[in-house]
Amino acid sequence: MASLERTMKSLILPLALAVASLLPMASHATPTLYTYTGRPFDFVSADSPFIPGAYTAQMAVTGWLILPEPLPANTSPKVAVTPTAFSFTDGRFTYSSETNDLALFLLALETDSQGRLIGWDMAMERRAPDLTGDGTALWSTWGDCDSAEYGCFEYGEVSLRTSPTSGVREYAESYRPGSWAITRAVPEPSVYVMLLAGLWVLGRVDKRHHNLGGNRPQA
Repeated sequence: MASLERTMKSLILPLALAVASLLPMASHATPTLYTYTGRPFDFVSADSPFIPGAYTAQMAVTGWLILPEPLPANTSPKVAVTPTAFSFTDGRFTYSSETNDLALFLLALETDSQGRLIGWDMAMERRAPDLTGDGTALWSTWGDCDSAEYGCFEYGEVSLRTSPTSGVREYAESYRPGSWAITRAVPEPSVYVMLLAGLWVLGRVDKRHHNLGGNRPQA
């Protein structure tokens, strides 16, 4: 029994040192998560009988993105950024870094003296076969917000070509700015892997400890 306890102690110390060596890497990691929460649409166009689904006043543009480095302070005017991963939705359609048929992705951001986002431009378009098979649907999400004179604007649209020269569309608009939340230093996956592996090892050792204890002969 004493040898088993010594084994557990000998495992705990190296594990703690290994995890501690990884935590500084996580604390200094540069990937940063930016999460956007838009406000519900102020205006929704009439539904088209040709296009299934509809925008509603409860929908909004929301999403998130991860940048390899946090944006510096005082980036003005807006600077174009390339996220390592992203996902945005207008409540009806979703566009992400996993979407293979994006025809357009544009994102430019502006920060204040504390690195907070105060202005943004975003444009996403997806081209895919339309729902009736006789044209092309263009699904788009747009956002434009400036820190000073221009205000904010968000837009979601779906259009359907009904003939070579005509089509129908539905859209929704919001004129109020949403809000951004910033989570710095996204932990590296290796930290979680190491912690889980360590917990598994300790769990196995602890289980063996209890089994051996339960099998001890009674005095």
